Amino acid sequence: MRLLLAALAFPVSIILLLSTPAIAGRPFPFIDVNNDGVYEAGVDTPIGPLTGEAAVISTDQSIVVPAGAVVHFKGSYLEFDAGNSITVSGPLTAQGFIYLSANHVSVNARVAANPDGVGIDAQTIDVAAPVVSRTLVSLSATDVHLWSTARVIGGALGEIKATSATMDPGSVVRGTHVDIAISGGQELVAEGSSVAGMDVSVTGDTGSLYFNSAKLSGLNGSPKATFTFATGGPEIDLVGVKKTPKTLNVDPSAPNGVVVE
Repeated sequence: MRLLLAALAFPVSIILLLSTPAIAGRPFPFIDVNNDGVYEAGVDTPIGPLTGEAAVISTDQSIVVPAGAVVHFKGSYLEFDAGNSITVSGPLTAQGFIYLSANHVSVNARVAANPDGVGIDAQTIDVAAPVVSRTLVSLSATDVHLWSTARVIGGALGEIKATSATMDPGSVVRGTHVDIAISGGQELVAEGSSVAGMDVSVTGDTGSLYFNSAKLSGLNGSPKATFTFATGGPEIDLVGVKKTPKTLNVDPSAPNGVVVE
């Protein structure tokens, strides 16, 4: 994702910290001085206004978008780069690409970038709200947790690349193309969740892929969806899967094959 910066033809502006006191509801992100993921008036430092064609906010501390704040960036590229954590508790939207990078990223409010995409890169990612783009939504982490209210919706591509991932009941991953890749011998656990696309690829190198009462379906009910499960690991389980798509391919190299109950 960081390579995108090098490809940009326009200069990158660094947002400066404001010295004026923060006002409740102001449309700014804040430097989270205490690194606790919670906005504290009079303690955390406002960042803004977000102007220019590209904005990069970089700190060794944490960044928080407070609940009640509505942050909208009108330029082509917005990046938050935090040494500790990024917590989005108020809506964060942009007309260009949004890139979030930190040790831990929590999405508790809507993140949307149209027409461009959203990229999140972290050690751990917790998503409890919609992350939406008409083009691309990419989550890359050691551990990804989609809570029941998570909606990962990429118009062209919805992508999760992780060492391990958990999808809680009610969580959704959707895109024309969906790519879920689990590496490092770990597992994907999807219980009561929904995965939909015109074609979906779910892969694991040496771990397990487990779907329990999950809904696998073509985008908007399309019967032409193709779901391909491939792994070099010991187990691919589809238990009580709802709406199994018309085409379901399973890598025969998986020793235990597929169990459908």
